[in-house]
Amino acid sequence: MRILKQSGFMMPSIIILMGVLSLVGFSTMSAVSTSQLAVLKQTYFQIAHVASKAAFDLAKEEYEADPDYSGTLEQDLVVTARYRTTIEVEVLSTSGNIKNIQATGRVYIPDESTTASFVRDIKGGIIRDGITVGNPADYNPLVWLDAGDSSTLLSSSSGANQQFVAAVSGSSAASVVEQRGSDASNNPGQLSFGSSDLEMAWGGSNTGTQVIGLRFTSIDIPQGATVTGAYIQFQTDETKQAGDIEFEIEGVLSTNAPGWSGNYAVSNAAKTNSSVDWAPVDWNVVGAKGSNERTPSLVPIVQEIADQGGWNADNSMAFSITPDPIYEGSGQGIRTAESSGSGAPTLFIEWDTGSLEAPSGGDVGEWQDISGNGNHARTASAYGASAPTRVDSQLNGDPIVRFRDENNSLLLSSFSNTSGTAMTAVMVARPYTSSPDLSRFVSALNTSSSSDTSTQNGAALLYKSNTTGTNSMRTYYNGGGAEYVAGAVDDQFAIYSTRLSSSYVERLRKNGIDNYTNTHSSVNYTINQFFFGGTRSGGTLSNLADIDVAEVIVYPTDLQCSEMYEVELYLSSKWGVSLDGSAGCS
Repeated sequence: MRILKQSGFMMPSIIILMGVLSLVGFSTMSAVSTSQLAVLKQTYFQIAHVASKAAFDLAKEEYEADPDYSGTLEQDLVVTARYRTTIEVEVLSTSGNIKNIQATGRVYIPDESTTASFVRDIKGGIIRDGITVGNPADYNPLVWLDAGDSSTLLSSSSGANQQFVAAVSGSSAASVVEQRGSDASNNPGQLSFGSSDLEMAWGGSNTGTQVIGLRFTSIDIPQGATVTGAYIQFQTDETKQAGDIEFEIEGVLSTNAPGWSGNYAVSNAAKTNSSVDWAPVDWNVVGAKGSNERTPSLVPIVQEIADQGGWNADNSMAFSITPDPIYEGSGQGIRTAESSGSGAPTLFIEWDTGSLEAPSGGDVGEWQDISGNGNHARTASAYGASAPTRVDSQLNGDPIVRFRDENNSLLLSSFSNTSGTAMTAVMVARPYTSSPDLSRFVSALNTSSSSDTSTQNGAALLYKSNTTGTNSMRTYYNGGGAEYVAGAVDDQFAIYSTRLSSSYVERLRKNGIDNYTNTHSSVNYTINQFFFGGTRSGGTLSNLADIDVAEVIVYPTDLQCSEMYEVELYLSSKWGVSLDGSAGCS
């Protein structure tokens, strides 16, 4: 879709058309029976479609008048005795002088209904100079990295961190303890560190209804991190007495929990405000270590501990497990867990530290995906790579991500295996002529593959060729070279587009200038990695590149020529890179 700016808002014309459709719909409805109302669907779809166009035109005019335009709430457009038509505009994102919007038209039948029976929406980008182009999101990208949205350039990874920490038994560790109940016949409140198992809660008349204390050391979670998961995993030691039992789990409110010491130490320790109730099902299988033997989520407790001002990573945290008073002295519902070895109680925690936006000149440890798939590209540290750099005001006033061949590379490996018979990649970048031959700018791989050129499960989507002329840009797949553009690596920002498929002619374009001669008849890949600024050869990093990247979008499909051109138009308008569409595309 490409709509040139028109003079004046088209709402009056839209209302006239809506009135015509209203008459058509009303007269048609008067002429048919209830059983024939299905034939009116097309009329209502058309009304909704026209309404969505009206909403789109409204958004264009509002944006022209106000660059801070934030959308239009749903409002009536046409109301008749039989139906009500509304329009709505949602601003999905703003980047530079472009607002990406969704304009929606709805038809409610009857008019007082609160649920729309027919809905049409138009998605697009509105640019301040008045040219409207299609949105790359319309074609469902797998990954979309945009340096123009500087909030996606993070100084370090924001991904989830996980840790499993086993409690250490024995008196020297003072971390796994059974505290005798107040109903114990012998030494109530006394701590026991030497038991081979944990009786929760009745330990016999000698020990009474016990309280369990667990301390876990060397916790990696930093102060203030967002805790996203937490639980304690037990392993069944004995089945013993089944039946109902309920516990209250609390945390010890300490910035670095000490070992348990002194009578009633577990009960008397200062506790977190947060607590979790636990009513475990029967433990019927010795050695079981699954969801039945796992506490509910302890996120509120762990979060409260980690939020303390004095908390630091590598400190200790502790928990108490106390039976509900109604079970005291009953001997009912005993859950007996291993206390040591491979079956020791284990704390699982998961957290997100977040990450600050990388400053200009700072490392970009993570470039966040805006496709909605969460396919964030992170420093390829597993292969010895270092982070690229953010550099501001390089293209159309916006930042870029700079890769240098001293080992800068980003790896995208968070997605599941993606299979297909086609792939399209579009990149706005400045590849430097200083890049060595075979430098990879965008590379796709499968972890089971040794390279991106000698197997179907990979592709050198954009790289500097050493066989097709000086400073050529090329695409390569499964042992065979596809398209190339001679002299394309010229230290200038350009829009590069490449397409592999089994059904379309292959192509490689620079700023809309087309080059195509070949077709791969057997494209059939399964990938789970993308590299930017280099690639992997076996287990090591190779083919590093000198390149500045402003934006890169990868589709697991073969965009048709018109679709490729729409994406290129979007990028041309956004980044101020000239596009020559005279060569056409087929």
